[in-house]
Amino acid sequence: SDTEVQSTLRDVGLDCGAICLRYPKKFRAGALSNPDARLRREAIELTKEAGEWARKLGAKHLIVWSAYCGYDYSMQMDYTKAWENMVDAFREVCDAYPDLKVSLEFKPTDENTRFFVVPS
Repeated sequence: SDTEVQSTLRDVGLDCGAICLRYPKKFRAGALSNPDARLRREAIELTKEAGEWARKLGAKHLIVWSAYCGYDYSMQMDYTKAWENMVDAFREVCDAYPDLKVSLEFKPTDENTRFFVVPS
């Protein structure tokens, strides 16, 4: 529970600076950009849950590694729709947590060879 985590952090003299979110493999077709509205909604709710944890633990940052929001081959996806899905989802999360700095983490080892939000 969050109270147990808070207590443990306090006991060892640490603060929580950020919650870092990773999506499970069921979001292989994208998390916040997923073409399936049901899975995209699930990813948004998971992201918002991470935002709740950040608030409860006193963190100021929510860092999202959206490893699956990308592609490997040209013409593999509807880029415009994926972008719109990503922006709408990210906007919903940011609007729900205006007190948090929400950011996307870029890694050169993303699951897909191209992450369309951050040039990779």
